[in-house]
Amino acid sequence: MSAPKRTTQEQAKESFLKAIKGGASVADACESAGRSRKWYENQRATDRDFAGEVDAARERRDKAATLGRDADLYELTFAEWRKRFLGLDTYPHQQLWIDVLEGREPTLMHPSVRYEPAENGNRNRVLINTPPFHAKSATVTQQWITYKLCMNPAMRVMIVGKTAEAASKHLYAIRQYLTDPNFIELQAAYGPADGFKPQRGEGRWANNLIYLAGRNLDAADKAAKDPSVQAVGIGGAIYGARCDLIILDDAVDDTNYSAYEKQFDWLTRTVQSRVYDGKLIIVGTRIKPMDLYAYLLNGDNYMSGKTPWTYLAQPAVFEYAEDPKDWVTLWPRSSTPMDEGGGEKPDADGLYPAWGGERLAGIRSSLAPGTWALVYQQEQVSEDMTFHPVCVWGSVDKRRSPGVLRPGEIGGRRNGMEGMQVILSIDPAGTGEAFMLVYAVDRQTRERWVLQAWMGSNTKLSWYAEMIEQIIPEYSVTDLVIERQGYSNWLYQDERIVNFCRQRGIRISPHYTGVGNKIDPDFGVASLAGLFGGVVRRENAGNTDHDGENIIHLPNPDKSPGIKALVDQLLVWVPGKSGSKLRQDGPMALWFAEMRVRSILFGSAENGGGPSQFVKANRFLSSRAKSRRSVRPSLFTH
Repeated sequence: MSAPKRTTQEQAKESFLKAIKGGASVADACESAGRSRKWYENQRATDRDFAGEVDAARERRDKAATLGRDADLYELTFAEWRKRFLGLDTYPHQQLWIDVLEGREPTLMHPSVRYEPAENGNRNRVLINTPPFHAKSATVTQQWITYKLCMNPAMRVMIVGKTAEAASKHLYAIRQYLTDPNFIELQAAYGPADGFKPQRGEGRWANNLIYLAGRNLDAADKAAKDPSVQAVGIGGAIYGARCDLIILDDAVDDTNYSAYEKQFDWLTRTVQSRVYDGKLIIVGTRIKPMDLYAYLLNGDNYMSGKTPWTYLAQPAVFEYAEDPKDWVTLWPRSSTPMDEGGGEKPDADGLYPAWGGERLAGIRSSLAPGTWALVYQQEQVSEDMTFHPVCVWGSVDKRRSPGVLRPGEIGGRRNGMEGMQVILSIDPAGTGEAFMLVYAVDRQTRERWVLQAWMGSNTKLSWYAEMIEQIIPEYSVTDLVIERQGYSNWLYQDERIVNFCRQRGIRISPHYTGVGNKIDPDFGVASLAGLFGGVVRRENAGNTDHDGENIIHLPNPDKSPGIKALVDQLLVWVPGKSGSKLRQDGPMALWFAEMRVRSILFGSAENGGGPSQFVKANRFLSSRAKSRRSVRPSLFTH
């Protein structure tokens, strides 16, 4: 049946290609697409990609018929091919790579996954950053390339590693798939009668390059001299004139990350000239705040002012929770055990633990916050820290457990909670991560105390109400601060929350976060840095110590996931980054609370005209008398 005339150009092309792949003639395919022969000829003339797909589909059908093979073998998706011939599953985070590599619009697994298509519309330059140990090299550089060679043995591929030896290891894996008896079904399905390895005199089969047997029958004469696959180190010599696909796999490491300008020059001068119409793909794990990956994404390095790269970044952890068992991660379970020793047991679904919350929590606890954020979470951190680690850790007292201050507690306050003004600050979120923080201030000494913090993911209104009803009585909260922006506008007006606070005399203050005030050096998040004190340099060793001038005190982060997240996020916070690129819920909640504290301590002189704590101004009071005034919380608010 003919397709309806109202189909779009892309839908018509898809219908046409589907018919061609099924063995239809051009005339029948045009009828299936609801278009004329003239339309097909025009599309071939103007859309090179479409023409290439049509030719490739017809060539595969013809080749299969000539060899007496099942033509459907050449229509398998990578996931189908991988399962059939390698016996391996393709997990959602891996399928996301394949979708991006093959030019399809990916279905993102979670809002924290970053996908930024190139603004010029060209999908032939792809950069993927993903955490270590998530099988990116095996999936992309070894198995996907083998799949592409099976589909088209005339393809010319170059693998670039940090060294030629590293690249050769990937080539060795490809050679195994093409020659090892364990994969005889794959070789029988796609290889020549005598196998993929060429006979003597027909092409090389070496550690650094291979020529597939029979590829010259399918390749154009000008391409016959170029290797099927070659392996080189970054910055090394390249054989042949052209490549259809070049892939850099973990070509940047701790030994060469600082040479990003030289690497960029090699890519743009030498490499791109070999793959003009083909794909240039880079997959790897972040190494440093400024490395080749960051340099490639900086639009200032291009004449257009925009990066030509399509970018995909996957964090290891999508959502944190109080218990690591409840973390939402990129690759929680696997159909094969991660421990080759056989010590792991499958769950009720027959799946083995992969990189779930418990395993990742162990890694996270052993890393510096900046390393975790960059390497595992793909967050762009800065080497110019707003919150110096010495100051942040100098403000942490591990002797004090999170919770209410108790009189005489080691690491706490002599009088406990007596005379404290307590603020509950909330950074709400719908689909992302919400953050709650209890913050207390001593109006006499102006010292601040972080008491406890909590996180929540995919939160509903009932979660906020229940947490508020639990926290306010326990911590004797006097003020509630809620961010007022977009999704959270409804929260501070919720009838249940408002009535609960009104009955207890709790003041609700909405906090508006704008483009300017968040990064304001005097009143934005960066202004919190002064609370943590400064550093002093030792005369002899040259190291830095905390000066002990902090007026903020944090409890032991090892005893509270919320406090730990706050510390981690403070250490990597940089101004100007959006929440999608850098987790900052903790610093935001701390900022909301601190702005309320400044209003309490300094009245309208701070916080852009915040309200005074006193009923009315008294012009007859002296400055000394004003400074001695205080506000005592009611004994009957709870």
